[in-house]
Amino acid sequence: MARHQRQWILSDPHTAVHDAIAFLDRCAIRCRGYRFWLFLLRRRPLAQLLQILVEDTDRGRELRKSNPFFGPPHFQSENVRRRTYKLAKANARRKSAF
Repeated sequence: MARHQRQWILSDPHTAVHDAIAFLDRCAIRCRGYRFWLFLLRRRPLAQLLQILVEDTDRGRELRKSNPFFGPPHFQSENVRRRTYKLAKANARRKSAF
């Protein structure tokens, strides 16, 4: 899922980052992960943000739990939501086959 989101972010970085910040600003609960995402989105280059999003480390896994790119603004249509779900499901199947 994170790799698909990375591709989506790269397709329109300005909108993706803007929507993610707006999503985090609307959240009533500010968990540690959300605060760190706000820091990344506002203060770090896009390349670093994308690297963290897909890294296979404790930090990467923890941040994916609070990933703002999975919020409602990013599923603007039913087709996008279904395609994202299918891609994530296919990736999970491939990983479990190994």
